[in-house]
Amino acid sequence: MNILTTAMEKIKNNPNRDKIGKYLFYTAFIIYLVTHFLMGTMYVYIFYDIGLSIPYRIMMVAIVLAVIKILFFNRISNWQELTIEILVGLLLAVTAINSQTMDLLYYYIMILAAKDLDFKQILKVFIYIEVFMLLFSAFSVYMGWILEVVNMRTGNAGIRLSLGSVYPTDLAARIFYISLAYVTLKKFKLKLPEYISLLAICAFIYFVTDTKVDTLLILLLIVVSVFRNTVMKLLYRIGANTITLVAGAVVGIEIILTYLYTANSRILNIMDRILSGRLKYGHMAFKDYNVTMFGQFIKEHANGGIHKEKFNYFFIDVSYLRVLMFGGIVAFVLLVIMLVYSVNKFMNDKTICLLVALLFAALSSLIDQHLMELSYNIIFIAMLTNNDYFKDKLV
Repeated sequence: MNILTTAMEKIKNNPNRDKIGKYLFYTAFIIYLVTHFLMGTMYVYIFYDIGLSIPYRIMMVAIVLAVIKILFFNRISNWQELTIEILVGLLLAVTAINSQTMDLLYYYIMILAAKDLDFKQILKVFIYIEVFMLLFSAFSVYMGWILEVVNMRTGNAGIRLSLGSVYPTDLAARIFYISLAYVTLKKFKLKLPEYISLLAICAFIYFVTDTKVDTLLILLLIVVSVFRNTVMKLLYRIGANTITLVAGAVVGIEIILTYLYTANSRILNIMDRILSGRLKYGHMAFKDYNVTMFGQFIKEHANGGIHKEKFNYFFIDVSYLRVLMFGGIVAFVLLVIMLVYSVNKFMNDKTICLLVALLFAALSSLIDQHLMELSYNIIFIAMLTNNDYFKDKLV
C-alpha cells in the first residue's frame, strides 16, 4: 500500500503528468478504434480462423491503458465524484458480464479516460482513423484479402455493396458517422466544396448501399448546416428540458409500440414495413426474453457476413431497445442519464453544435444499433472533455 501511495504521489508531482496521461489515452483510443472497426468488417472471419479471442485481448490492452490513465492521471475533484464513477463502472460491468456485450462498459471507460482532454483533437484523431480504416477495408476487398458482401433487397434487382463491412447498412452508418464527426469539427460551418462533397456522399450511399435512412440523415445534415444559425438559436430557446422531454417521448413511444406490436394491427404493420421489420423483431425480443434488471445474453441471427445455410433472421436494430434488452433496466437507466446529462452540459456550456451532433446520433439510433459503439458514434466522449473550441457566440 505504501509503495502504491508513493508511486501515485510521484505521478501527481510529475511536471509531465498531463502529457503522459494524454499519450496514454490516445494510445488506448487508437488501439480500440482500429480493433473495434476491424471486428465490423469481413476481417472477423480471419479472426475466427486464427483465434477470435485475439481482437478482444487487443481491446483489453486498450482498456487497461485507459484504466491506468483514469487511476493515475485523472484529476479527481472530490471523493464523491470518484465513488459515483466506480459505482457506475461496477453496475455496467455486471450488465456486460450478463449480456456478454462489452460496448457500453468500454465506452464508459473511454469517457472517463478522456476527461479534461481537448475534444477537438480527439475528434480529429477519430476522423483520421475512421477514414483510413474505411479505405483500408475497401482496399482489402480489392486485393482479395477479405471477401465482399453483395446483397439484394427482396423484390429489387439492385446490388448492394459493403466494401469490406459485414453488411451494406454498416458501411452506410460508418460513412454517416464520419460525416457527422467532420461537420461537428467544422461546427456546422461548411463551404461550397464541402456541401458538394456531402451531396456526393449521399449519392454514394444511396446507389452503392441502397440505405435510405443514412442518405436522408446526411441530407438533413446539409440542411442543418445551411440554416446553422437559425437552428442553433432555436435549440437554445427551446431549452434542455424540452429537448430531453421530446427525445424521451419519441424513444418511449417507439419502445411501447414495439412491445404492443401485433400482426393483426394494420397501422402497426404499416409502421413496421416503414421501419424494415424493427417493430416485429423487437416484439419477438420482448416475447422470448423480456426485460431483466442486470442484463442477459440474447442469441441473434443477422444478415451480415457469410451464411452457408438457411437461418431464421432475428436481430435487434434499435439502439435503445438493444441496451434495454441486453443490458437490462440498470444499463438503460444509465444510458438515459448519460443522454440527459449530455444535453444539459452542451446547452449550459453553449456548445450547441455538440448538442446538434448528439441529436443526430440519437435520431439515427431510432433505426440503427450503433449508439454505444465507439468506432461509430464518438459524441459521448465529449461529456467530460474540454469543449471550449465548440462554444458558440450566437447564444
